[in-house]
Amino acid sequence: MVYSAIALYTKHQQEISVVLVDMMMPCMDGSTTINVLKTINPDIKIIGVSGLASNHKMIKNFGNSVKTLLSKPYTSSDLLINLQMVISTM
Repeated sequence: MVYSAIALYTKHQQEISVVLVDMMMPCMDGSTTINVLKTINPDIKIIGVSGLASNHKMIKNFGNSVKTLLSKPYTSSDLLINLQMVISTM
């Protein structure tokens, strides 16, 4: 699933403003996914999603690619606020 999502991003990256990445995915973890996406597009804007506090510290290592982190569980309102914040800073 992650691999097909990365392929879709590669094909449509000019049309995608922000990528939402869960840090705890089964096939490819969030860190690896973010590194692959940054290789494709160093200017990518990412919202990280995690339920673990340890991931919050790890996300800081990705520099300015990860614009914000949503803690699980989050509401649709939380997601929309974060999307608006990231998109408005572009």
